[in-house]
Amino acid sequence: MSTVLKKALCDNGIDLSDLDEITKRHERERKNARKRHYFLGGLLHINGIQIDNSLVNIVRDITKPEETKITSYIVTINAENNGEERMIGETADQMHNLKNNPLTPQGREASHLIMGDDVQLDSWAALPESERLDAMNAFYGQIVLTGYSYGTSLIQQMERDITQRLTARNLPLEPLRNVKAMNMGAVDIPCLIGGLKADFNNVAAKKLDNAHGFSQIFALKSNDKIMNSVIGRDLVPERVAGQQLQSFGTDHLSFIVDYTRDSYIKRIGITRFAEGREVPQLNKNYDPEAHDLRIYLNNKSVIYSKSGVYRTYPTSPLSSVLRDSVSDAVALGVDFVGYRAPSYLKNITDTHNALSLEFENIVEIYEDSDYDEAIDNIGLILSNDLKKITPKI
Repeated sequence: MSTVLKKALCDNGIDLSDLDEITKRHERERKNARKRHYFLGGLLHINGIQIDNSLVNIVRDITKPEETKITSYIVTINAENNGEERMIGETADQMHNLKNNPLTPQGREASHLIMGDDVQLDSWAALPESERLDAMNAFYGQIVLTGYSYGTSLIQQMERDITQRLTARNLPLEPLRNVKAMNMGAVDIPCLIGGLKADFNNVAAKKLDNAHGFSQIFALKSNDKIMNSVIGRDLVPERVAGQQLQSFGTDHLSFIVDYTRDSYIKRIGITRFAEGREVPQLNKNYDPEAHDLRIYLNNKSVIYSKSGVYRTYPTSPLSSVLRDSVSDAVALGVDFVGYRAPSYLKNITDTHNALSLEFENIVEIYEDSDYDEAIDNIGLILSNDLKKITPKI
């Protein structure tokens, strides 16, 4: 078994590598009707690298476990070699070869671990038909997935594997719709059984309506170069002049495209050094690939760390889509089609534009401030008391 759950955030981020312990936890959570959230990250995360407080805080932030009855796990693969940089290259080769080999050993093992092993499936097959559907609906209704980059391919691989294993036992596929999955920086998309259809026109033309699988949202940033490289430049429809967001999909697959070209990771705050000195700091870091996890998930929030305190700002309106969809999947298990509603898209676009303007105004004021003024102004920014900040005359 090379797929493990690296950290269980419900227990202060303890590492998990023992399959029996993982199985026991899953059984307890199912009996207690506790939802399970799995974060499947990029090449580094999935190989056990950069699973630090920064990532843990992001996962906690989007699931809000203190408010919801959910356990979050950070998933890694290649357990025997976790932390070895050579595995990054091997995993990247897998990612770019998904058209030829759409199911990897790790994807199959992740499916057994999260979607139910063969013992679980055989137990459903032995149930009376009147009980079978209820048991499967309850099981899959507890699973929430968040995929980023390589992790999106593992989600699609799990869907392919579990669909094939259920079909082999003549088990119903409809319960799989209860699995909710959010995908960002996608390197793989849903396909019909038997082959990878790496062409979004299949979805736009609603050719997948009758295909059984998870309920999914794909948040796509049109200038994400890693995403485009793996799947293809014709990933999304052409932009209509002036359009920032576009949506399309089927009744269980929602695709929302961000056409804004913003690729800056934005934050402003105060860095504190060991001797107690405070330094104002404004960061507007450009991501040339437009693929960083923070591009998709940063929102307007205050982050506290040992080195200081900072306010972050969103890069993309997709941050709202992803946060809302995770929140609703955790709390309500709602249908994702509502996120394609024009009123919803307009609201998050207007909010995002206002926050972008707010940050640019902060940058102008910061650039015109002296050292002491910058410290004072940042204090107001962190407290969200922006009205007291005035440009220097």
